[in-house]
Amino acid sequence: MKVLLINPPIYDFSAYDVWLKPLGLLYLSNILKSCGFEVVLIDCLDRNFFPHLIPKKDGTGKLPSVEVEKPEILKNIPLKYKRYGISQKDIYNLLSLHKDANYIVITCSTTYWYLGVREIINCVYEVIPKPKIFLGGIYPILSFKHASCLFSNKTTKIFYTTDFSELLDFLNIQHKKQYKNFAKFPPPDFSHYKKVYYITTRFSYGCRYNCVYCGQKIIHPKYETKDIEQFVNEIKFLYETTKCQNFVFYDDELLNSKDITTTVELFSKLLNLSLPIKFYTPNGINPKFITKEIAQLMYQLNFTDLRLSLETISDKVHKIVDRKLTISDFEQALNNLFLAGFKPS
Repeated sequence: MKVLLINPPIYDFSAYDVWLKPLGLLYLSNILKSCGFEVVLIDCLDRNFFPHLIPKKDGTGKLPSVEVEKPEILKNIPLKYKRYGISQKDIYNLLSLHKDANYIVITCSTTYWYLGVREIINCVYEVIPKPKIFLGGIYPILSFKHASCLFSNKTTKIFYTTDFSELLDFLNIQHKKQYKNFAKFPPPDFSHYKKVYYITTRFSYGCRYNCVYCGQKIIHPKYETKDIEQFVNEIKFLYETTKCQNFVFYDDELLNSKDITTTVELFSKLLNLSLPIKFYTPNGINPKFITKEIAQLMYQLNFTDLRLSLETISDKVHKIVDRKLTISDFEQALNNLFLAGFKPS
């Protein structure tokens, strides 16, 4: 049985590959392979298709784009609207190589990128006879009515959860229960990429905070972590198999808010690997939990391009919207980072 995983192109006013990988599909790829499926990934944002777009040292880089007509609702916005990713011709060519695919799984990580989903589904119907299409990702989870209205008649099933067990049930996989929890996920599968510019991964999924501006509680209500030893071995495996030195945490609560000793143990064991890698935190980390010890470990681990989550400098607003930290917490975190060796830049 062959499963075709697809990460669609992007339609937007601006897009840049800032460690942008379909991590859910990469986990799913290794799960399906372990269950005996043949798996193919078509990542329409894979910059290996464009060797002239040289990545930065951190692996990030430009995405190819062409200007397209704006949807009616966006006509009054005085910016160029573009399609980012591989060409539609390339998509047709790739799909034609896999007409024998039994199932097509499409993801969409951002709600207003659904135009890419529509393009992919239309392409699939032109190339693959009677396709069985599954749609998942953050878009249908957060915008389930919109996704249902637009795509329910063109898909076999739309999934409104990050739990893979429902999909595996459709595929008649007997051992699906072991993949119900994130803690049991295998490493993400980067074998689909000719060259890996950066690795995206998670130690945890979900968040114990319930900030009014965030959808994480809807996307993944439960906070879960992998076993520390398991995750450290995963980092070692991913480095050894890809030789990539840029590692990106997708965690929403990387620094454990309930037990800081968990973070200390995790970082200490990563440090003991003595690997020449750098870590990045694009989702932001809570400054409240950057103790002197944590800051020192982060510096020794070569954390780069630190992104600290500070939504407002008003303690009054923090009490209303997230109760996550105070300005004094933020200032203390900065002091701890500077003492550890980080520069203000």
